[in-house]
Formats: sequence, C-alpha cells, structure tokens
Amino acid sequence: MNARALVAWNVRRIRVERGIPQEQLAYDARIDRSYMGRIEQKKENPTIDLLDRIAATFDIHLSELFAEPANGAMPPSRCLGDASRTASAEIGSNYSGEPFCS
Repeated sequence: MNARALVAWNVRRIRVERGIPQEQLAYDARIDRSYMGRIEQKKENPTIDLLDRIAATFDIHLSELFAEPANGAMPPSRCLGDASRTASAEIGSNYSGEPFCS
C-alpha cells in the first residue's frame, strides 16, 4: 500500500472506530469536508501540516496515519453520520445528527 492509501485507510478507520462523522472531523481539523472526503478516497495528497492537524484532532501521533493494516483487514465501514441524506435514508427521517457508525 502506498503512503496516500495508508493515510486514507487510517483516517477513515480511526474516524469510523470513534464514531466521528466526516463533516465533524473536517470542521475540527479546519479542512473543507469535501477535501476530507477526497483524502479518504485517495484522491488528494495532503501536506504534512494538514496530516499533523488531522492527527492532532484525533489526539494521536502522526505516525499512526501511516500504520500498515493487518493482513486480511477489511476496509472500514461507512459511518452513517457522514452525510445526512445517507443517514436519513438508512435510519429514517428522525436522524438527530449524532454519529452512528457500523
């Protein structure tokens, strides 16, 4: 896995494990939400300063964003709080905006 793919994997993994919607992570790290989405999709090559802000937002060391996944590890699942239209469609119109990750 190349560095961009590792970052994408780990940002999404940590975010989903913690139940943080993509929009909230982007806001806390002071990044545009669509840019955060492109980082997770391996479409962007973020600067080290930006990666440092993401790591600080997660309260982890920067090196954790480059950790190799275990052999056979499954990609992180989708956090339903990522997009209100998805959340509403999947869990009903009473979605409160609270993180809900599977």
